[in-house]
Amino acid sequence: MLLACFLWLLALPGLNAQTFSEVWLPSSYDGVVTRSVVMEPASYDGTPRPLVICLHGMGGDGWSAINTYSVPANGRGWLAAAPDQHGENDLSGQNALAARAAQADIMDLVAHMQGNWSVDPQRIYLTGGSMGGMTTTIMAAKFPDRFAAAAEWFGPADLFQGWDELWWGSFRANMRAEIGGSPSQFPWEYERRSPIHYAPNLRHVPFAIGQGRFDFVVAPHHSRDLAAAINSFQPQAFYGIHWNNGAHFMLPGDNARTLDFLSHFRLGGDPPDILFRSDEDQSVWWMSVSGAAEQEWREVAAIPSPGSNSLQLQTANAASITIDTVRAGLDVFADLEVVFAQTVDATFRLSGLDPGHSYRVERGGQPWPDFRWDPLTGTLEVDVLLSQSGPTPFLIR
Repeated sequence: MLLACFLWLLALPGLNAQTFSEVWLPSSYDGVVTRSVVMEPASYDGTPRPLVICLHGMGGDGWSAINTYSVPANGRGWLAAAPDQHGENDLSGQNALAARAAQADIMDLVAHMQGNWSVDPQRIYLTGGSMGGMTTTIMAAKFPDRFAAAAEWFGPADLFQGWDELWWGSFRANMRAEIGGSPSQFPWEYERRSPIHYAPNLRHVPFAIGQGRFDFVVAPHHSRDLAAAINSFQPQAFYGIHWNNGAHFMLPGDNARTLDFLSHFRLGGDPPDILFRSDEDQSVWWMSVSGAAEQEWREVAAIPSPGSNSLQLQTANAASITIDTVRAGLDVFADLEVVFAQTVDATFRLSGLDPGHSYRVERGGQPWPDFRWDPLTGTLEVDVLLSQSGPTPFLIR
């Protein structure tokens, strides 16, 4: 049963008074109960409203995050919510560093908001600064079919570089407390928490970066490096870097300008192609992927061509990949060509096929024996050994 304890803490007098509450939710990742802060705008009347999820920086909490955006969100009639992101080792919530536990906190909070407030599902946004900025980027990249747009401020793009640069203060101690040690001791954990590695996923996500020119904490090159990585994948909705003349902080009005940017976007439909990289098994849009090795990236380039009714699949560390043929824009009543390239023995699955048809698979003019057809689910599975990978297409007919 969902645990939610509401503490109505503050209701400012006057026409424009928003209402704040605290919500305690058990994590779907590890069961740890964490606090989130919710702001209900003064104009809320039960009609669907945009929701902005605000993510705190290192040493902060949900209150510090929501206080940054509560005034402009209230003025727009938006709901706002901010979790105390908890980590996988440091449960204080202040040093989560985009942990999978923190990612679950965010998605759990979104689900709670949708279950208890009237949220416009096409207008759920993400923003945050510093550690909250890096988490914003990773969340937008890993869940591009859930968030309409995202804007991050001065988040580190690469934690390996962050470790080298942030040798002063308590930064390294905080990283050790959450990750367990240095980058040389836990390279996979530092890599999977570095936003720059998720750049291909942002190809279809409206996204912008905010950065102070004189930032002495997270050096400005992190924003430039992330922007360059995103641009290398020919993004459809990347709006570049907004520079201000500050340091590691937002200047007055930057919070309102951030919401102005987000307000232009609604959640889009299925994209025509998917370039995706994840540190764990995932489903996104019309594709799902499972890895062959745990501590390794799952990588997919899925490019349908409806005109020729063909599909190119290039994968790395993917033991299985499933494509919803209908959502990918392919014709299930005509012959379908699939070119499949991989780095391990793998299975590709095509779902949404015609249950009334008995499919066969050919390659190079010869029957392909390693396939299974399930008419009850409309799913065709084709097994391909690594030694059989290559440019010769499979013909599904």
